[in-house]
Amino acid sequence: GAAVHMFIRTVSRIVGTDVIDDVVAFFRAFEGMEEGFRNRANSVLELLAHRTSSFVLVTSPRRDAVEEATFFAERLAESAIPVEGLIVNRVHPRFGDERVDGLRARARTLIDSNRDSVAAARLGMLYENLADFRQVGERERYHVAGVKARVGHAAIAYVPYLEHDVYDFDALAEVGRHLFEPQPAATSVPAR
Repeated sequence: GAAVHMFIRTVSRIVGTDVIDDVVAFFRAFEGMEEGFRNRANSVLELLAHRTSSFVLVTSPRRDAVEEATFFAERLAESAIPVEGLIVNRVHPRFGDERVDGLRARARTLIDSNRDSVAAARLGMLYENLADFRQVGERERYHVAGVKARVGHAAIAYVPYLEHDVYDFDALAEVGRHLFEPQPAATSVPAR
């Protein structure tokens, strides 16, 4: 309209007519492309919703990552799209079955009752460290329990927290072993 024409004329005095001509040409180049984008988006949605498509959620056991995975699982369920697999990456090992509070009590006993013993103090610190790792592992399993319940029948694989980042084929093969080789059954999640 007249207002747009006046605006363009005013702006062209400031930035020059060549810049305005380039901007107009840029936007005209996109005319009619919306329908192509819309058609491709619909094709992708049909492919994702097709009965031969399946989804694998990948998460770490951190609370925020599990919340994201749970959100995606819920959105897929709302669309009647099943989740066929769940991969939990960077999981800490269990390090035994002793309770965290028992490990901490043993650490305190070693440290407090043997104040003159360097070996007892070191052993106490190791028990404290073990308690920290057990607590991290329990917290991770607690966080993962919600998304496990949400994906229902989906296959679940755990990739442990590796000593190194995955940046080469050897490390990738190690991840593959954790995903595709039989793994021991997971133990139940402790109640909080």
